[in-house]
Amino acid sequence: MESSVLPLLLLLMSLSYPGHTQAGAKPVLHVQPDEHVFRGETVTFTCDIQTETDTEWTYSYIKNGDIRSSNTSTQEFRISTVYESDIGKYSCRGEKSSDPPISVISDAVTLTVSATPKPVLTVMPQSSVFIGDTVNLSCEFTHSTGWKIHWYKNVKHIKAYSAQTETLSDVKVSDGGKYHCRAQRGNYYTHYSHTVMITVTVSHSADQISVLHTLSSLLAVCPYLIVTVMLVFKYYRARVISVEDQSQYAVTEEETSI
Repeated sequence: MESSVLPLLLLLMSLSYPGHTQAGAKPVLHVQPDEHVFRGETVTFTCDIQTETDTEWTYSYIKNGDIRSSNTSTQEFRISTVYESDIGKYSCRGEKSSDPPISVISDAVTLTVSATPKPVLTVMPQSSVFIGDTVNLSCEFTHSTGWKIHWYKNVKHIKAYSAQTETLSDVKVSDGGKYHCRAQRGNYYTHYSHTVMITVTVSHSADQISVLHTLSSLLAVCPYLIVTVMLVFKYYRARVISVEDQSQYAVTEEETSI
C-alpha cells in the first residue's frame, strides 16, 4: 500500500514545484497593430512567456521555419516598413540557460500584407439634398482594427475619430461642399478617397410650409382681426350712408325751393 502511495506523492510534489511551471511555459506571439497590415506599416512582434521573471530568457523569431532574429534579450522583433515579401507564418522561441537548458516555442501566427488601401466615400440617401435633411457619409475600405477616420471639406481638415460614418443632421446651405476622407493607424495613412459634392438647396415644400406657417399665425389672431375689420367696415359704411343721405336731403330741399 505504501509503495503505491509514494509515487503519487512524488508526482504531486513535482507538479506543485514553481520551477516546473516556468520550465513548461509556452510563449505567446502577439502582433501589433494587427495580423493583417498594409504595405508601409510598422509591425511589432512580442514574445510573451508567462513566468516570474523574463530576464533569464533569450528570444529568437522564426518566419516560415527560417530564423529572422536569434538570441536576443528583448521580447520584441520589429519590421519598420512591411512589404508583401514579409508575408508568412511567424513564431518565437524562448531559451533559458539552466540545468537542463529550456527551449520553448510559440504557435505560429500568419502575417498578411496588402497594398495601401484607398477608401470609398459613399453618401446616403443622396448627394443632392434639401435644407433640413440628414446626410450620412461613410468612409469604407477593407480594414482591420485601430483606425481613425479623417474628414475633409473643401480640402480643409474638419475632424477625426474612429467612426467610419459622418452624419450631417438638419443640413444647411453652408453644409454643402466637396467632401473626402482617409484613414490613419499609428503613423500610417491610407490614400485619400475620391471627392463627393454635397449640394443643399431650398425645397418648394419648404416655401409652402413657410407660407402655411404664416397663415396659421394669422389665423391664431383671426378672431380679433375679423372683429376689427368688421367694426372699421361698419363705421366706414355708416359714414358713406350718412353722406349719401345728406346729399339727397340737400337735393330735395333745393328742388322744393324752386
